[in-house]
Amino acid sequence: MQLPSRLRSAIELEAEGVKPSELAHAATELSARYRTGHPFAGNFPDNEPQRIAYLATRMPATYAVLRSVFGEFRRLLPDNDIESLLDLGCGPGSALWAAIETFDELKKATLYDRDPHLIRLGKTLAANGDNLVLQNADWQIRDIRSSLLPPHQLVVCSYSLGEVGSKGVPGVLQRAWEATETAIIIIEPGTKRGFGLIRELRETLIEWGANLLAPCPHDRACPMGADDWCHFAERVERTSLHRYLKLGERGHEDEKYSYIIAAKQPGQRVPARVIRHPRRHSGFAQLTICGSDGIEHLTVRRSQKELWRKARKIDWGDGWEI
Repeated sequence: MQLPSRLRSAIELEAEGVKPSELAHAATELSARYRTGHPFAGNFPDNEPQRIAYLATRMPATYAVLRSVFGEFRRLLPDNDIESLLDLGCGPGSALWAAIETFDELKKATLYDRDPHLIRLGKTLAANGDNLVLQNADWQIRDIRSSLLPPHQLVVCSYSLGEVGSKGVPGVLQRAWEATETAIIIIEPGTKRGFGLIRELRETLIEWGANLLAPCPHDRACPMGADDWCHFAERVERTSLHRYLKLGERGHEDEKYSYIIAAKQPGQRVPARVIRHPRRHSGFAQLTICGSDGIEHLTVRRSQKELWRKARKIDWGDGWEI
Protein backbone atom coordinates (compact mmCIF):
# COMPACT_ATOMS: atom_id res chain seq x y z
CA MET A 1 0.00 0.00 0.00
CA GLN A 2 1.17 3.55 -0.67
CA LEU A 3 0.15 7.05 0.26
CA PRO A 4 -2.25 9.03 -1.96
CA SER A 5 -0.23 10.96 -4.53
CA ARG A 6 -1.32 14.37 -3.20
CA LEU A 7 -0.28 13.47 0.33
CA ARG A 8 3.03 12.03 -0.83
CA SER A 9 3.79 15.20 -2.80
CA ALA A 10 2.83 17.41 0.15
CA ILE A 11 5.22 15.53 2.46
CA GLU A 12 8.06 15.78 -0.04
CA LEU A 13 7.43 19.51 -0.33
CA GLU A 14 7.70 19.91 3.45
CA ALA A 15 10.93 17.87 3.46
CA GLU A 16 12.51 20.27 0.95
CA GLY A 17 12.64 22.90 3.70
CA VAL A 18 15.00 20.82 5.87
CA LYS A 19 18.64 19.97 5.14
CA PRO A 20 19.01 16.26 4.23
CA SER A 21 21.64 15.75 6.96
CA GLU A 22 19.34 17.22 9.62
CA LEU A 23 16.42 15.13 8.38
CA ALA A 24 18.50 11.94 8.44
CA HIS A 25 19.67 12.66 11.99
CA ALA A 26 16.08 13.34 13.07
CA ALA A 27 14.92 10.07 11.49
CA THR A 28 17.59 8.20 13.46
CA GLU A 29 16.37 9.85 16.67
CA LEU A 30 12.79 8.90 15.82
CA SER A 31 13.71 5.25 15.19
CA ALA A 32 15.57 5.12 18.50
CA ARG A 33 12.50 6.45 20.31
CA TYR A 34 10.25 3.83 18.72
CA ARG A 35 12.59 1.07 19.84
CA THR A 36 12.07 2.18 23.43
CA GLY A 37 8.32 1.64 23.10
CA HIS A 38 7.56 5.22 24.16
CA PRO A 39 8.15 7.31 21.02
CA PHE A 40 6.24 10.38 22.14
CA ALA A 41 7.23 10.60 25.79
CA GLY A 42 7.92 14.13 26.98
CA ASN A 43 7.96 16.76 24.26
CA PHE A 44 9.17 14.51 21.45
CA PRO A 45 9.13 15.31 18.58
CA ASP A 46 10.31 18.72 19.71
CA ASN A 47 11.76 20.28 16.54
CA GLU A 48 10.82 20.62 12.91
CA PRO A 49 13.28 18.07 11.46
CA GLN A 50 11.89 15.41 13.82
CA ARG A 51 8.33 16.26 12.83
CA ILE A 52 9.14 16.13 9.11
CA ALA A 53 10.97 12.83 9.64
CA TYR A 54 7.79 11.52 11.24
CA LEU A 55 5.78 12.53 8.16
CA ALA A 56 8.22 10.77 5.86
CA THR A 57 8.84 7.57 7.81
CA ARG A 58 5.89 6.96 10.13
CA MET A 59 2.87 8.52 8.47
CA PRO A 60 2.94 6.04 5.53
CA ALA A 61 2.84 3.08 7.90
CA THR A 62 0.10 4.58 10.06
CA TYR A 63 -1.96 5.42 6.99
CA ALA A 64 -1.59 1.90 5.58
CA VAL A 65 -2.71 0.27 8.83
CA LEU A 66 -5.72 2.59 9.10
CA ARG A 67 -6.75 1.90 5.50
CA SER A 68 -6.61 -1.83 6.18
CA VAL A 69 -8.57 -1.63 9.44
CA PHE A 70 -11.13 0.78 7.96
CA GLY A 71 -11.57 -1.65 5.07
CA GLU A 72 -12.25 -4.50 7.50
CA PHE A 73 -14.79 -2.34 9.32
CA ARG A 74 -16.51 -1.51 6.03
CA ARG A 75 -16.64 -5.20 5.11
CA LEU A 76 -18.12 -6.29 8.44
CA LEU A 77 -20.60 -3.41 8.81
CA PRO A 78 -21.40 -2.59 5.17
CA ASP A 79 -24.82 -1.02 5.67
CA ASN A 80 -23.73 1.70 8.12
CA ASP A 81 -22.78 5.00 6.51
CA ILE A 82 -20.01 6.83 8.34
CA GLU A 83 -20.71 10.54 7.99
CA SER A 84 -18.71 11.78 11.00
CA LEU A 85 -15.24 10.92 12.35
CA LEU A 86 -13.60 11.83 15.67
CA ASP A 87 -9.85 11.18 15.76
CA LEU A 88 -8.29 11.27 19.25
CA GLY A 89 -4.55 11.90 19.13
CA CYS A 90 -4.67 12.68 15.44
CA GLY A 91 -1.06 13.72 14.86
CA PRO A 92 -0.75 15.04 11.29
CA GLY A 93 -4.04 13.46 10.21
CA SER A 94 -3.26 9.93 8.99
CA ALA A 95 -6.73 8.68 9.95
CA LEU A 96 -8.41 11.53 8.10
CA TRP A 97 -6.62 10.70 4.85
CA ALA A 98 -7.40 6.99 5.27
CA ALA A 99 -11.06 7.75 6.07
CA ILE A 100 -11.71 9.81 2.96
CA GLU A 101 -10.30 6.95 0.88
CA THR A 102 -12.66 4.47 2.58
CA PHE A 103 -15.88 6.31 3.41
CA ASP A 104 -17.24 8.20 0.42
CA GLU A 105 -20.16 9.38 2.54
CA LEU A 106 -17.96 11.12 5.15
CA LYS A 107 -19.07 14.71 5.72
CA LYS A 108 -17.50 15.80 9.02
CA ALA A 109 -14.17 15.19 10.71
CA THR A 110 -13.01 16.41 14.15
CA LEU A 111 -9.38 15.93 15.13
CA TYR A 112 -7.82 16.35 18.60
CA ASP A 113 -4.13 16.51 19.43
CA ARG A 114 -2.19 18.30 22.15
CA ASP A 115 0.74 19.14 19.84
CA PRO A 116 0.05 22.40 17.97
CA HIS A 117 2.98 21.79 15.63
CA LEU A 118 1.63 18.46 14.40
CA ILE A 119 -1.79 20.04 13.90
CA ARG A 120 -0.19 22.84 11.89
CA LEU A 121 1.51 20.27 9.68
CA GLY A 122 -1.71 18.28 9.40
CA LYS A 123 -3.58 21.35 8.19
CA THR A 124 -0.84 22.09 5.66
CA LEU A 125 -0.99 18.56 4.27
CA ALA A 126 -4.80 18.60 4.16
CA ALA A 127 -4.78 21.86 2.20
CA ASN A 128 -3.11 19.95 -0.64
CA GLY A 129 -6.01 17.51 -0.90
CA ASP A 130 -8.94 17.87 -3.26
CA ASN A 131 -11.56 16.64 -0.77
CA LEU A 132 -13.94 18.99 1.04
CA VAL A 133 -13.78 16.96 4.26
CA LEU A 134 -10.00 17.33 4.26
CA GLN A 135 -10.21 21.05 3.70
CA ASN A 136 -13.02 21.67 6.20
CA ALA A 137 -11.86 19.38 9.01
CA ASP A 138 -12.09 20.77 12.54
CA TRP A 139 -8.56 20.59 14.03
CA GLN A 140 -8.43 21.28 17.76
CA ILE A 141 -5.46 21.56 20.13
CA ARG A 142 -6.83 19.38 22.93
CA ASP A 143 -5.42 16.91 25.44
CA ILE A 144 -7.59 13.81 25.09
CA ARG A 145 -6.98 12.98 28.75
CA SER A 146 -9.19 15.84 29.89
CA SER A 147 -11.35 16.85 26.92
CA LEU A 148 -15.09 16.49 26.59
CA LEU A 149 -15.84 14.51 23.44
CA PRO A 150 -18.75 15.32 21.11
CA PRO A 151 -20.72 12.43 19.57
CA HIS A 152 -19.49 11.08 16.24
CA GLN A 153 -20.39 7.93 14.35
CA LEU A 154 -16.82 6.62 14.18
CA VAL A 155 -14.27 7.29 16.93
CA VAL A 156 -10.62 6.45 16.26
CA CYS A 157 -7.73 6.12 18.71
CA SER A 158 -4.74 5.32 16.53
CA TYR A 159 -1.42 4.77 18.35
CA SER A 160 -2.59 7.27 20.97
CA LEU A 161 -3.91 5.48 24.06
CA GLY A 162 -0.55 3.85 24.71
CA GLU A 163 0.91 7.33 25.19
CA VAL A 164 -1.80 8.50 27.60
CA GLY A 165 -0.43 6.64 30.62
CA SER A 166 -2.11 3.81 32.51
CA LYS A 167 -3.96 6.14 34.88
CA GLY A 168 -5.48 8.16 32.06
CA VAL A 169 -6.57 5.36 29.73
CA PRO A 170 -9.81 4.30 31.54
CA GLY A 171 -11.20 7.83 31.51
CA VAL A 172 -10.33 8.42 27.86
CA LEU A 173 -11.84 5.09 26.85
CA GLN A 174 -15.05 5.78 28.75
CA ARG A 175 -15.51 9.21 27.17
CA ALA A 176 -14.60 7.86 23.74
CA TRP A 177 -17.14 5.04 24.03
CA GLU A 178 -19.82 7.45 25.21
CA ALA A 179 -19.07 9.65 22.18
CA THR A 180 -19.32 6.66 19.83
CA GLU A 181 -22.55 6.40 17.86
CA THR A 182 -21.63 3.50 15.55
CA ALA A 183 -18.18 2.08 16.31
CA ILE A 184 -14.81 2.72 17.92
CA ILE A 185 -11.49 1.64 16.40
CA ILE A 186 -8.37 1.36 18.55
CA ILE A 187 -4.93 0.62 17.12
CA GLU A 188 -1.64 0.09 18.96
CA PRO A 189 1.79 -1.19 17.92
CA GLY A 190 1.98 -4.91 17.24
CA THR A 191 4.21 -5.55 20.24
CA LYS A 192 3.67 -7.44 23.46
CA ARG A 193 3.07 -4.12 25.24
CA GLY A 194 0.74 -2.82 22.52
CA PHE A 195 -1.34 -5.98 22.48
CA GLY A 196 -1.43 -6.01 26.28
CA LEU A 197 -3.23 -2.68 26.21
CA ILE A 198 -5.58 -3.81 23.44
CA ARG A 199 -6.40 -6.91 25.47
CA GLU A 200 -7.30 -4.83 28.54
CA LEU A 201 -9.45 -2.48 26.46
CA ARG A 202 -11.17 -5.46 24.85
CA GLU A 203 -12.20 -6.82 28.25
CA THR A 204 -13.53 -3.43 29.34
CA LEU A 205 -15.54 -2.90 26.16
CA ILE A 206 -17.10 -6.35 26.49
CA GLU A 207 -18.14 -5.49 30.06
CA TRP A 208 -19.80 -2.35 28.70
CA GLY A 209 -21.84 -4.37 26.21
CA ALA A 210 -19.82 -3.58 23.09
CA ASN A 211 -20.16 -5.82 20.05
CA LEU A 212 -16.71 -6.91 18.90
CA LEU A 213 -16.39 -6.99 15.12
CA ALA A 214 -12.67 -7.60 14.59
CA PRO A 215 -10.23 -9.11 14.84
CA CYS A 216 -11.81 -11.31 17.49
CA PRO A 217 -14.31 -13.91 16.22
CA HIS A 218 -15.86 -14.23 19.70
CA ASP A 219 -16.54 -12.38 22.98
CA ARG A 220 -14.96 -15.01 25.21
CA ALA A 221 -11.75 -14.60 27.18
CA CYS A 222 -8.76 -14.04 24.93
CA PRO A 223 -6.97 -17.41 24.47
CA MET A 224 -3.59 -15.86 23.70
CA GLY A 225 -0.87 -17.07 26.06
CA ALA A 226 0.92 -14.77 28.48
CA ASP A 227 4.15 -14.82 26.45
CA ASP A 228 2.46 -14.33 23.10
CA TRP A 229 0.51 -11.54 21.45
CA CYS A 230 -2.06 -11.14 18.70
CA HIS A 231 -0.90 -8.84 15.94
CA PHE A 232 -1.05 -8.37 12.20
CA ALA A 233 1.05 -6.69 9.51
CA GLU A 234 0.51 -4.30 6.62
CA ARG A 235 3.07 -3.91 3.84
CA VAL A 236 3.97 -0.29 3.11
CA GLU A 237 5.60 0.91 -0.09
CA ARG A 238 8.58 3.15 0.62
CA THR A 239 9.24 6.32 -1.34
CA SER A 240 12.82 7.28 -2.26
CA LEU A 241 12.81 9.74 0.66
CA HIS A 242 11.56 7.02 3.00
CA ARG A 243 14.33 4.65 1.88
CA TYR A 244 16.97 7.36 2.29
CA LEU A 245 15.90 8.18 5.83
CA LYS A 246 15.60 4.53 6.86
CA LEU A 247 18.96 3.69 5.25
CA GLY A 248 17.21 0.80 3.57
CA GLU A 249 17.39 -0.76 0.12
CA ARG A 250 14.05 -2.54 0.19
CA GLY A 251 11.13 -0.84 -1.50
CA HIS A 252 8.78 -1.74 1.33
CA GLU A 253 8.46 -2.40 5.04
CA ASP A 254 5.96 -4.34 7.13
CA GLU A 255 4.15 -2.42 9.87
CA LYS A 256 2.98 -4.69 12.69
CA TYR A 257 -0.04 -3.65 14.73
CA SER A 258 -2.76 -4.82 17.13
CA TYR A 259 -6.29 -3.50 16.94
CA ILE A 260 -9.91 -3.81 17.92
CA ILE A 261 -13.16 -2.74 16.28
CA ALA A 262 -16.14 -2.51 18.65
CA ALA A 263 -19.64 -1.44 17.62
CA LYS A 264 -22.77 -0.29 19.41
CA GLN A 265 -24.89 -2.75 17.41
CA PRO A 266 -24.14 -6.33 16.28
CA GLY A 267 -22.48 -6.73 12.90
CA GLN A 268 -20.93 -9.46 10.85
CA ARG A 269 -18.03 -11.40 12.31
CA VAL A 270 -15.71 -14.02 10.87
CA PRO A 271 -16.03 -17.55 12.33
CA ALA A 272 -12.26 -17.67 12.81
CA ARG A 273 -9.24 -15.56 11.90
CA VAL A 274 -5.76 -16.51 10.72
CA ILE A 275 -3.38 -15.09 13.34
CA ARG A 276 -0.02 -16.15 11.91
CA HIS A 277 1.62 -16.32 8.50
CA PRO A 278 0.31 -19.48 6.76
CA ARG A 279 3.05 -22.01 6.12
CA ARG A 280 2.61 -23.52 2.68
CA HIS A 281 4.30 -26.68 1.43
CA SER A 282 4.01 -28.71 -1.78
CA GLY A 283 1.21 -30.91 -0.53
CA PHE A 284 -0.15 -29.24 2.58
CA ALA A 285 -0.55 -25.90 4.36
CA GLN A 286 -0.38 -25.15 8.08
CA LEU A 287 -2.63 -22.47 9.56
CA THR A 288 -2.88 -21.00 13.04
CA ILE A 289 -6.39 -19.69 13.63
CA CYS A 290 -8.35 -18.18 16.49
CA GLY A 291 -12.00 -19.20 16.75
CA SER A 292 -14.74 -19.81 19.28
CA ASP A 293 -12.86 -22.88 20.54
CA GLY A 294 -9.65 -20.93 21.05
CA ILE A 295 -6.40 -21.16 19.10
CA GLU A 296 -6.05 -24.08 16.74
CA HIS A 297 -3.27 -25.32 14.46
CA LEU A 298 -4.73 -26.73 11.26
CA THR A 299 -3.12 -28.81 8.56
CA VAL A 300 -4.92 -28.60 5.23
CA ARG A 301 -3.88 -31.21 2.65
CA ARG A 302 -4.11 -31.14 -1.11
CA SER A 303 -6.63 -33.98 -0.98
CA GLN A 304 -9.07 -31.64 0.84
CA LYS A 305 -9.81 -29.92 -2.45
CA GLU A 306 -12.18 -27.13 -1.33
CA LEU A 307 -10.21 -26.29 1.81
CA TRP A 308 -6.96 -26.55 -0.14
CA ARG A 309 -8.12 -23.88 -2.58
CA LYS A 310 -8.91 -21.57 0.34
CA ALA A 311 -5.65 -22.33 2.13
CA ARG A 312 -3.61 -21.46 -0.96
CA LYS A 313 -5.10 -17.95 -1.05
CA ILE A 314 -5.56 -17.20 2.65
CA ASP A 315 -3.32 -14.61 4.27
CA TRP A 316 -2.37 -13.52 7.78
CA GLY A 317 -5.30 -11.61 9.27
CA ASP A 318 -7.95 -13.02 6.93
CA GLY A 319 -11.13 -14.69 8.10
CA TRP A 320 -11.34 -18.47 7.88
CA GLU A 321 -14.50 -20.47 7.32
CA ILE A 322 -14.27 -23.54 9.53
